[in-house]
Order: sequence, then C-alpha cells, then structure tokens
Amino acid sequence: MAKFPSKHQDANADRQRNAGVTSVVCQRLVNWNTEEPNTNMSHNPKGDPQITVFETIRLADCFSQNFAPHLPATRTTGQIMKKLLSAGVLILLLTCCFGAMAQTSIPGGIAVSIVYDGSGSMGDRVTGADNIQTPKFLIANKAIGSIIRQLAAFSQEKHVNVQAGLVYFVDGKIHQGIPLTTLTATNGALFTDWARGFRAPAGGTPLGLAIQEAGAQLAGSPNLHKHILVITDGESNAGITPDQAVHKLRTSTNPIPVYFVAFDVSASVFSKAKSEGATVVSASNESQLNTQINSILGQKILLEAE
Repeated sequence: MAKFPSKHQDANADRQRNAGVTSVVCQRLVNWNTEEPNTNMSHNPKGDPQITVFETIRLADCFSQNFAPHLPATRTTGQIMKKLLSAGVLILLLTCCFGAMAQTSIPGGIAVSIVYDGSGSMGDRVTGADNIQTPKFLIANKAIGSIIRQLAAFSQEKHVNVQAGLVYFVDGKIHQGIPLTTLTATNGALFTDWARGFRAPAGGTPLGLAIQEAGAQLAGSPNLHKHILVITDGESNAGITPDQAVHKLRTSTNPIPVYFVAFDVSASVFSKAKSEGATVVSASNESQLNTQINSILGQKILLEAE
C-alpha cells in the first residue's frame, strides 16, 4: 500500500523548496552587484555595473514564476502575502534599475570645470575697464561671474542640465574652490561670492596639476558634454606639464576638450598643449579676455549642446 507524505512532511518539503528558490533569486541579485560589467552596458562614474530595465523585468518575472507560486495560497493571508511580496520585489528592483539609469549620461547636459590661476603674477596690472590699470586677478574674478551667468542663462533658456565647478591654485597648492554643482537661478552666487572673496594671488603655477584636478572633478558628472576652461597668465612651473594633462584627457575613453585663455602671456607658451588637441587663445586686457571667453562659450561649449 502506497504511503502518502504527512502534512508535516509536506510543510518541510515546501520550506526546503522555497529556501532553494530564494537562494537562486538572491544569488542573481548578488551577481548583479559583483559580476564584470558588460561592455555594452552603460556605467556609472565609478564603473559599477548597471541593472538594465530588461534584466529587471526578467528577474521579476523569474520571481513570479519560481518563487511566488510556492507561497501558501490556501489562506487569504497567504494570497495577500504572495501579492505583496511580488509587488515589493518588483518595486525594489525597479528602484535599483532607475537609480542606476539616473547615473548614465544625460545627452544634452553640460559640465564645465573652470581652472583659475591664483599665482603671484596675477597681481600684476593690465588695462581694465575705462582704460584703468587693474590687477589681473580682479579682471579674472569678474570673468568668472560672466561665465556663470551665461551658463545659467543657457540652462534656463534651453532647459538643459548645466553643471559648473571651479579649481584654483594659490601658493603652489591645488584647491577645489567650488565642487561641481548644478546651476540654478540662484546658486550662481556661489561663484561670484568666491570671486569677490579671492584677494591674494601668490606662489607658482602648477597648471598641469590643476587641469588634472579639473578632469577628476568632471568625472563625477552624468552630463555628456564636459569641458575645462583655463584662465592663466603664466607658464606651468610645478608638477606635470599642461600638455601631459591635456594628452591624458584627450586620449581617455571619454575625451574632454580643454580651452586655454592665455591672459597677458603669449599663446605660444601653450603650443605643446595645442598640439595635444587643446584650444589656445590669448588676451592682453579685460576687453580681449571677455571677447575670447564669450567666443569659447558661444562657439564651442554651448554650441556643442544645442
């Protein structure tokens, strides 16, 4: 006479089966976080693999077919739990998926890192507004405000995400004056406040290192179009050279254009950087500085995003 399993044995079998299915599902989730990223996938700035929408739906479907059916359905509470768990897993996976998607490139977005020369020679005077001899750093400070106003206006007019940050050096040390931030109608004041507060240029010119730092700053941006705008009045004299920094940026997986405004210094100083793909222009006074910056913004940086 055939023996039929008892209810107790059935319950144990169900628990073992559920545990096995749970293990498979959980292992897939773990694998998503540890497996080598597919070269066809988009990656976040840290290089972590992304969960695609297709894979999310596939896993949710796997859960529905393999796990949810084994939950107790003979009681009302079991049916409710089945629906809640299925919905909960799907919501969790979609949250992970769209959170990852948010880190992928924003097609029309712009990110600009400004490199500001705070070396001692920026205290020298050139012709400013109304033909008044003015310290170069004060003229550069006003230029910072103009750059940010134009970027913010473009963002509002075109409904494009625009980020900006500022890297500077003083006394030979590199600083992030303003971390990369999304520009709004109000937070542009961060840059003008910083410019008003900078009053003591000093030390040498580690320009290559500052450009390298600007590249690292831009690495955290999800925006597709990234640019480095350099305002400097002298030849680099510490750390890696500007052409070395430009070479690294231009030959990376996602090349970053670099624009030099040689302020009161010959553009030939940056001929090696130009040979590596950088754009180099020169300006000897405030009017020319503004003209060159406006040209770079209008014909290069903002034009690329339209």
